[in-house]
Amino acid sequence: MKGKQNNSTYEHFEKLNGLSMVESWIVEDSEQDKSAFYGMSLPVGTWAGTIKVNNTEIWEQFVKTGKVKGFSIEGYFAEKGERPNEQIEEELSAAYKLLEIKQALIEYQLQSYANYPDGVKNNAKRGIDLNENQGNKCATQTGKVRAQQLAQGKSISLQTVKRMYSYLSRAEEYYDPNDTTACGTISYLLWGGKAGLRWSRSVLKELGEIDLVEKMINEELKEPCWDGYEMIGYKTKNGKRVPNCVPIKRK
Repeated sequence: MKGKQNNSTYEHFEKLNGLSMVESWIVEDSEQDKSAFYGMSLPVGTWAGTIKVNNTEIWEQFVKTGKVKGFSIEGYFAEKGERPNEQIEEELSAAYKLLEIKQALIEYQLQSYANYPDGVKNNAKRGIDLNENQGNKCATQTGKVRAQQLAQGKSISLQTVKRMYSYLSRAEEYYDPNDTTACGTISYLLWGGKAGLRWSRSVLKELGEIDLVEKMINEELKEPCWDGYEMIGYKTKNGKRVPNCVPIKRK
């Protein structure tokens, strides 16, 4: 294999270390072939091989768990002669462009933001303090962790920006600045409050993703309560009839 037996990737994209093809053969007898020893019944003509895994992460998280059940082999094969160099170059060029697009998409999804205004940080800090006064009974664990990130000015991912906008848009009606003991108010502040809503909206508008996110929010509004809460009837808040969302009791 011209020294390429150690070249491995995950999903044909991410390079892996510690994997080697140690043997390779063509099945000539389905019953007597060594693959039968491993409980497989392969037809004659099958190209078989074994891989040595010296990568603990791959072995523990993918092989032993069954997340990955096999390997695929990449290569260029020709039955007769060779294809023209021009055709190969065109295909390689297209493959490289596809890889560049996939890499750009990954980098786009992994981009992070730490430029949110002080108002976001201050709201998160206030939410943390108010929640401590209530025995930390408000908000889900996710909301509490998010507040710590925002209060410390840590970077957050684009996915988190989307979740911030989604939550703050849906939960705005439960925010009452005059009721600092209400879990709706505290949870809202933990995610950055009004300042977080304005900032996350501006980021998504700049990226051209605001319409898609708002469409998702409209779908989520069919479920009137946020994560960790359930609707028990209605109540009147600020003169409006709204769903009465209460914490889900864990059994």
